[in-house]
Amino acid sequence: MSEARSSRISQPGAPQAGVPEKCTACDTAIPEGRDRCPGCGKVYGEWNRCPSCHAVAAVHEAQRGRYVCAACGAPRARQRGTPVDAHFADELWRRSLMTRAGSWALWPTGAAFVTSSALAFGVGQIVEYTFAYASAFGGLMAAVGVSALFFARRLGKRARLLMDQARQERVLVQVTRARAGLTAGEAAHALHMKPVHADAALTSLAKTGRLDLDVDERGTVRYRVLTEEERRRRGLALEEEEEQEALRREREI
Repeated sequence: MSEARSSRISQPGAPQAGVPEKCTACDTAIPEGRDRCPGCGKVYGEWNRCPSCHAVAAVHEAQRGRYVCAACGAPRARQRGTPVDAHFADELWRRSLMTRAGSWALWPTGAAFVTSSALAFGVGQIVEYTFAYASAFGGLMAAVGVSALFFARRLGKRARLLMDQARQERVLVQVTRARAGLTAGEAAHALHMKPVHADAALTSLAKTGRLDLDVDERGTVRYRVLTEEERRRRGLALEEEEEQEALRREREI
């Protein structure tokens, strides 16, 4: 392969460099030249691979000019094109509010259509020669109302998911900045967040391997970023999972 061809493949945003046309997590179309899904935020591209945990991830700006891996918290040099999650939590929060507003708007709309369908059926039963027309109109109104309620419920779930992701991103940045780690109470106080929300975010981050936790002799749980050895072990495990996933896809093909 020529050097010119190799340089084109390694450029951020190039389709040959591992950026699919659609996100493998949420099936959202990824615009040309972008290496991050606009829907769920998943990052693609070998230039975004962390040398410590080997995950393809964005970076957090822990301090001015100092970046850490969004997946494991290890220090990373920001490469050209690497997404920075400094405001990613704010974007997730904004999208969650917009999605929740849509859900709130659909609930009364759906209820109004369902109520109107019931009234139409009632009119058809009372007024002569209008039963067929009232039934058709009532059925249409009922279908629209039920559809509105269905999408209102789905949007509500999506809004809660986006809000949880925003809390996790905020908490992860705060833990990365704290060298000694943080408890759920300390994270909640620093971020002006309810303790139950901070605890849920930290627990989720620990379960997904983005944070680790230590328990002292008093039973206090303190969350921290992974050590170099822990990142290396989890990076090897991640590589093994990726190899198994690739083999599974080959068998499906």
